[in-house]
Amino acid sequence: MRLKTFLCLALLFLPMHAWAATSYQVNNGATTNITEFSTCESVTNNHASGLTLFVPTATSTEWTSFYTNPPAGVTVGSCPVQRAFTISPAVSGKTTWDLDVDGALTLSTNGTWTITPIGNFTAQVSASGAGGGGGGGQNGNGVGGGTGGTGGNTSLNGVLGNGGHGGGGSSSGTNGGSGASGTASGGDTNTTGGGSAGGSGGSAGGAAGSAKGGHGGAGGKATKNTAVFTAGTPYSAIVGNGGSGGSVGASGNGASGGGAGAKGVINII
Repeated sequence: MRLKTFLCLALLFLPMHAWAATSYQVNNGATTNITEFSTCESVTNNHASGLTLFVPTATSTEWTSFYTNPPAGVTVGSCPVQRAFTISPAVSGKTTWDLDVDGALTLSTNGTWTITPIGNFTAQVSASGAGGGGGGGQNGNGVGGGTGGTGGNTSLNGVLGNGGHGGGGSSSGTNGGSGASGTASGGDTNTTGGGSAGGSGGSAGGAAGSAKGGHGGAGGKATKNTAVFTAGTPYSAIVGNGGSGGSVGASGNGASGGGAGAKGVINII
C-alpha cells in the first residue's frame, strides 16, 4: 500500500523536464489554464510537497478524471473568459489577437478582415464610416468642378457607419454645396457625421474668384458597448475607403480638385 501511494505521488509531482503534448506541468504555487477536448480548466498547484504537478491529458477520460478529482492541494476551476480571436489577413504580424493581452484592435486601412472568436466573449465595437470627397473647383473659364465621391461604409457584427457623401463642385462663381453626412446603425449610440472626416473642397481658378468646391460629408459612427462574439463564427470586418476628390474644371487654369475623404475606422476594445 505504501509503495502504491509513493508511485502515485511520484507520477503527479515530478521535477521539471520536457513532456509530450499529451500532458502539462504546473509549477508549485502557479496557475495554468489548460484546454483539452473542448474543456478549459484553470489548475492551481499548492501541494504541500512543493513539487511540479504533472497533468495527464492524453485521453478525454484521464483529463476528465483529473479535473473532476484533483489531488489534495490542487484546485481546479473554470478558465477566465478569453477575449481572443484569429484574424485574416494578419494585423501587425499577428494572426491571433487577444484584447486583454495585445490591447484594443484598430483597423484603419480600407479592406476586409475575417475575425473568428476562439471562445464566446463580448467587446465594445465602434465603426466609423469613411468621409466623402470634397468637390472640385471650377476653372478660370467658368467650367464647373466635379462632385466628390461617396465614402465607403464600415461595419462589423451588425455595427455600421455609413460613408459621407461627396461635396459639390463650384460653378459659375458659386461655392459647391457640402456633402451630406453619413448615418449609422446597430450601435447603442449612432451618430450621423460622427465618423471619419470629409475631404476639403477644391479652389477655383483665375476669373472664377474665390468660389470653392463643397466640403465632403463626414461618415457616420456607431458604437455598441457589448457586442456579442460567438466562438467559431466568422465575422467580416469591413473598413471603407475615403471618397475621391471631385475633379477640377476642364483645363484647370489655376483651379484645384477636391481632397479625398478620410478612411473608415473599426475599433474593438
